[in-house]
Amino acid sequence: MAPRLKGRRALVTGAAGGLGRAMAARLAEDGASLMLADRDRAGLAQLCESLGAVPILADSTDPAAIQAETSKALQAHGPVDILVNNAGLSGNSLPLEQITAEDAATMLAVHVQGAIHYAQAVLPALDHQSCGRIINISSHFAMVGYGAMSHYVAAKSAMLGLTKAWALELAARKICVNAVAPALLDTPMTRASLGHAEIDRRAATVPLGRLAGVDDIAHAVAWLASDEAAMMTGQTISPNGGWAVVGI
Repeated sequence: MAPRLKGRRALVTGAAGGLGRAMAARLAEDGASLMLADRDRAGLAQLCESLGAVPILADSTDPAAIQAETSKALQAHGPVDILVNNAGLSGNSLPLEQITAEDAATMLAVHVQGAIHYAQAVLPALDHQSCGRIINISSHFAMVGYGAMSHYVAAKSAMLGLTKAWALELAARKICVNAVAPALLDTPMTRASLGHAEIDRRAATVPLGRLAGVDDIAHAVAWLASDEAAMMTGQTISPNGGWAVVGI
């Protein structure tokens, strides 16, 4: 049986981070060839070498660089079928009084404007392809709220708005647009930040008994990218173990 994404090319933004790496590896395992975007030159180079991927070195806050570097990659290597808008920043649990104008502007620029600019850069290549996919990485905090880092919640909520609007706008072009909304992930970075005891405490509140890992999110993304999800558009999946029952 051929891999379900054989013959397709995916572009993953924010690929050099832990979640981006997991999604890129999962898509590659399912047969997709890759274009990977990040501002981390060294991390991006290492990842692209390991996965045989095409690098796109660009900062998500720089629309000119996104357009130029993405266009260069598309011209040299051909169109993409799948865009995963993953590039993002942590909200650092900032209370409202501590969020600066720069904090808010940067948060929106990376998550929302970055997603728009990457979508614009690849859209001509996605046109008229029956397997076109855009997958936006949001957060389950955008669905249920969170008592801090409201600038982050706002940006991730905007990603859900983009998903719904693009799903309707691009349906005539046979492009499906969906979102994946992870909860807090159990990663080495979050354990280093919060400590093992706090991660274990939070995991105990999840009905399935654990926090999701990056592979759980990667599997959801790969499924949405496949023909198995051909009738999914405008939807949000939240692999959170029942932590928040938000539907689909």
